[in-house]
Amino acid sequence: MIQAMKNTAAKVAAKKREQAARIAVLLGLGGAAGSTFAVAPTTPAELAASVDFTGVGLAILAVAGVVIGVYVTWKGADFVVRAVKRA
Repeated sequence: MIQAMKNTAAKVAAKKREQAARIAVLLGLGGAAGSTFAVAPTTPAELAASVDFTGVGLAILAVAGVVIGVYVTWKGADFVVRAVKRA
């Protein structure tokens, strides 16, 4: 677990360094020629690799929990109302 966290932190740090280098080149602060177009465009594979969906699963489960809670509350209230009407 700790090793996985270290690996993730290393990957994040590497991505940040890479992004900082790209920004520096785009601003003309780096690179041999100083061209603002020295960086190749980002590929779809790089974009797909940088997306993190861990929060999406949690959000879907949270919304499902809220919907189930509303449904159970609604059915419970309906049950109580019917019980009171019959009494």
